[in-house]
Amino acid sequence: MDELRWTLLILGALIVAGVYGYSRLQDWRKDGTPWKRSSQRREPFANEAEPDLSGPDPLLDDPEDNDIVGPARVVSATEEPESVVPAGEPEISATDDASVEATESEPEVAGDQVAHSAGGDKVVVLTVMAPKGTRFSAQDLVRVLQSSGLRLTEQGVLRRGLDTGQGTVALFTAANIVEPGTFDPDSLETATTPGIALIMQLPGPFDGLATFEQMLTTAQRTAEQLGGVVLDGRRCDLTTQSIEHIREELLEYRRRAHLASRRGA
Repeated sequence: MDELRWTLLILGALIVAGVYGYSRLQDWRKDGTPWKRSSQRREPFANEAEPDLSGPDPLLDDPEDNDIVGPARVVSATEEPESVVPAGEPEISATDDASVEATESEPEVAGDQVAHSAGGDKVVVLTVMAPKGTRFSAQDLVRVLQSSGLRLTEQGVLRRGLDTGQGTVALFTAANIVEPGTFDPDSLETATTPGIALIMQLPGPFDGLATFEQMLTTAQRTAEQLGGVVLDGRRCDLTTQSIEHIREELLEYRRRAHLASRRGA
């Protein structure tokens, strides 16, 4: 029994030694023998001369870097930093920036249909005209417009009002096309007119596009009941294309108004 145990121990030792010898032989085939590798083990940059630390810093003295990073200086807490303009880009002055802002805030105007001043006002005008050679009865006009929600004011114009916390404001106004643009309440039965102008002015405490739809509906209903025709602010045909153009202008006006309110906030 003892002889068998010793035999197994010797066989195990021989197996371990054989595995170790085989692994070392594979390493020698790959990397070479140890006495050859010792002469090759040298630290990197061993042949390079050590840099002179007493000399100037080559990074700070590089003329190309000076174009990017300028000399250091002390800036006081109250001093405004200088604006930096990247190379190759034109510098924009304050006046140029103001002109760009003005251009963005003023979309193109299609005739007199959507007009605005430098202050950002917009005016949308529709006209309802009687057939050529005829005139509307002022009394009939007032009656139809009042049925659409407009009210005759003391100034002689009809207005569609909106109640707000600051009082009643006009969504849009219907005025006589004939100077001075008013209707005399005392002579409505006998007065006539070739047409009326419906006017909406922005900005206001209401949505311009929704108000335009009301104004367009009022103009179409008036023309239908009195036998007239709806035209634009220049008294040209109000086509589907011109209506869509006005809507696009009002959507753009709404977008810019929202942007302006965010900047103000």
